[in-house]
Amino acid sequence: MSDISLFIPAGNPGEISFVCIFEEIVEFKRPYKLPYNTLAGIWDDGGLDNSPLNDLDDNTRYSRRAGWIYFTPAGKNILYETKKNLRYIAIHFNMELYPGLDVFLNCPEVIFEYAPEPVLKMQDTFRITDPYCRTSCYREICLNFCNRHWPRPRPL
Repeated sequence: MSDISLFIPAGNPGEISFVCIFEEIVEFKRPYKLPYNTLAGIWDDGGLDNSPLNDLDDNTRYSRRAGWIYFTPAGKNILYETKKNLRYIAIHFNMELYPGLDVFLNCPEVIFEYAPEPVLKMQDTFRITDPYCRTSCYREICLNFCNRHWPRPRPL
């Protein structure tokens, strides 16, 4: 008999639920504190560095450039300044550890990563016409990113 126990929470811990997936080419300046995570892949910036993301919690300014993905965790105060030359695919999602508790809720940092291949995959996936295949591909993209940047220690 083993003295090792495994606790598995009710529901589907680590399951991703999508809120919205969209391609956007817009111009706006607006603060947000979203109740879900955002993973965005920038596929074109028009050669300009004029659409920053500002972390309002620590006053850090980030450049959003082509070939980069960025992640803002649920509950993070962000000021988006977006010009029409910035083209990106954004995925809004939740990944709950327990019902109502997102794995990344209130994580302190915004994550930027130069990742041209995942950005291209996000763009190619957006064009897939089969909705089940498209959803599966986006789930894979999100899980790969989340596994690389899993919060330590886990929020409880």
